[in-house]
Amino acid sequence: MYYFLVVGLIGFVDFYLWEYDYGHNLNPKAPIKIPGQSYQPPLIEMVMDIRNKPAPLKNFLVNLFELAPFLDKNIKQLSGGTKQKVNLVLGLMFDSPIVILDEPSVGLDPISLSKLKNWLKQQQQLVIICSHMINFVEEISDQAIFMVDGKIVFESNACQLEQKILKVYAQNH
Repeated sequence: MYYFLVVGLIGFVDFYLWEYDYGHNLNPKAPIKIPGQSYQPPLIEMVMDIRNKPAPLKNFLVNLFELAPFLDKNIKQLSGGTKQKVNLVLGLMFDSPIVILDEPSVGLDPISLSKLKNWLKQQQQLVIICSHMINFVEEISDQAIFMVDGKIVFESNACQLEQKILKVYAQNH
């Protein structure tokens, strides 16, 4: 029993000392820094391999969010906003018929947020967005469903969403 405990502790220490970085780098040519290994799959390509399908929007989205200067960086070194842009590329690059985005505007600078809004407005597929940013939802959505505690309170067009939410709130408080 003690032998397994010691081996387990050594494994954890080894993990933190070497900082295994599998899939954290964005650069396809970035080497991993573990003795005996010479290749680290980049995050974007790794997700493409997992999905096993082409990502027709990858280059467009990398350019849209101006991520090219960061492709040689480890994702751990990026700011929160840049990580969010990487997440958007990962989620949107496959041109799926249905896209689900959870708080896509969080951490984005105003220019990137504007680019995201404009791009989302042009999309033909179903885009489901979970957001607390009412103005964001109003600007890019045709329809809105307002939920509280997992229950639908109302469903309507996205115009004047804030006023509708405040009305429901006033009725319930």
